[in-house]
Amino acid sequence: MFGYYLEVTNSFKDKVPPEWVRKQTLTNAERYTTDELKHLEDVILGAEDKLYSLEYDLFSEVRERIASQVVRIQASIGMMDASLAAKIMYADEIAAADDVTAKINEKASEYAALQSSVEQAAARGYVDTIINPEDTRKYIIAAFEMLFDKREVRADKKHGTV
Repeated sequence: MFGYYLEVTNSFKDKVPPEWVRKQTLTNAERYTTDELKHLEDVILGAEDKLYSLEYDLFSEVRERIASQVVRIQASIGMMDASLAAKIMYADEIAAADDVTAKINEKASEYAALQSSVEQAAARGYVDTIINPEDTRKYIIAAFEMLFDKREVRADKKHGTV
């Protein structure tokens, strides 16, 4: 590709301004360029590089935001400790037990085992997919591709009035 140029047929080449620089000779014409046209060409062709640079910057920003939240996401999710939750959830069983402290400890350990792992949440249907840290990039890229490819498909109308 020769970039951008001004093409002048041979019948008009004697009227070409002196600041135009001949770029290419054809059978019936000459192609010229100017400093302004070269500048515009640089701006236009540089726009794609700028686009990729901006896209990478945005991707990096999203990646950094996600990375900053990983610790928060990986932290245990819960408002109260297991023994307090067990006292509330199993109050009747604890009240009926001979050894209250042993029963609270037993129910608290059951509750902690049930609530502390992602695998348990997935087994109960609360989590759709468990993503290992080494697979995170793959899932994020797939999500962006799904968003990029997302299109609303509507059936063609058979009649203009319907």
